[in-house]
Amino acid sequence: MLPVLSLLSLAAILLYFWGRNCSLPKRITLDAFLVKPNMTQNAWHALPNLRQLQWPKPPCAKSPTGRKYRNGTVYPLPPAFLPVMSCGQRALSKRMLKRFSDLMFENGLGDRFILNAGTLVGSFQHHDFVPWDDDVDVLVDLGVRTKVRELLQTLEPEFKSIAHPRHDKIFAPIIDERLNDFDVQRSRKTSRLAWGWPFLDIGYFESNATHLWDQTNRNQPSKILAKLIVFPLMFRPLGLDWYPTPYDTLGFIRKVYGKTGGCSMFGYSHVLEGRGPRGHVSCWNLGRRYAFVQRTLAPPGQYEFVDSHLNEVFTVGEEILFYRSRKGPLIVHKIPIPTFLNYTDVNAYAFGDEDLA
Repeated sequence: MLPVLSLLSLAAILLYFWGRNCSLPKRITLDAFLVKPNMTQNAWHALPNLRQLQWPKPPCAKSPTGRKYRNGTVYPLPPAFLPVMSCGQRALSKRMLKRFSDLMFENGLGDRFILNAGTLVGSFQHHDFVPWDDDVDVLVDLGVRTKVRELLQTLEPEFKSIAHPRHDKIFAPIIDERLNDFDVQRSRKTSRLAWGWPFLDIGYFESNATHLWDQTNRNQPSKILAKLIVFPLMFRPLGLDWYPTPYDTLGFIRKVYGKTGGCSMFGYSHVLEGRGPRGHVSCWNLGRRYAFVQRTLAPPGQYEFVDSHLNEVFTVGEEILFYRSRKGPLIVHKIPIPTFLNYTDVNAYAFGDEDLA
């Protein structure tokens, strides 16, 4: 009888310690979220694996935008707040962004660019492109522009590039007219300008000791950014990959776009490089059609930071991608991520408005 009791006691002890180990907090390497210049310097494996998560069905236009009638005019654009890009055009845009990012990291320039404009908003608000956005934006340090332009030439023949006074462009070879109605990963000649669409828009920022600004915002003091908002750069998710973004992404977006809430289209089409759909709606009204990100504090004891001097600055948050429904939020996925405490009070549908936070 004694051996049986001993075995039972041993089993109880093992179960006790197994249970304790299972409840230990998951370790998050905060340093992995800090962007380093070279591909090999970054601990990509220590970032959450985005490819293991559930993702929404991509919001795609039913037909490729930029198709032309026989007389050469472009088909009408989708109405405001409907997807502009087809699935093939979204895939091409993702491929251009990933290829550009890899090129920068492979050449020690990974900490010299960030996601910008609608692409940055998409990462923050959707973990992906803004569903109704029609281009991809990055912002690069003007000091490395000559080097970047040299590197862009190496993307031929997969992608073409055009240098422009303030912005450069990357786009795919122009589609054969015989494939006009097919959703293939090619750019289309949809405007009078030299580049095709879809394209990657490369903007450049200037800086001094304390501030930086997009070249196009040089004469807009309200859009001059303190470097403390931008550096050090932090990785954020966009689709299945991690990209450099400002240290304080919310502060960056509020500074550039102001503090008015809601979802907007500004009346400019990058497809046509001219007038496009315009509108402003409550993002809440779009919450059943598109998934949005809500930020919360991670449950106590579930995660802990390791090995970083920034432990006292950040807390562990959860970014929850969800749809709105009559029965409550339909959660798609959750990502543990370093966050500022005030981020967790931000309204998922009105993050630009501090009064609604």
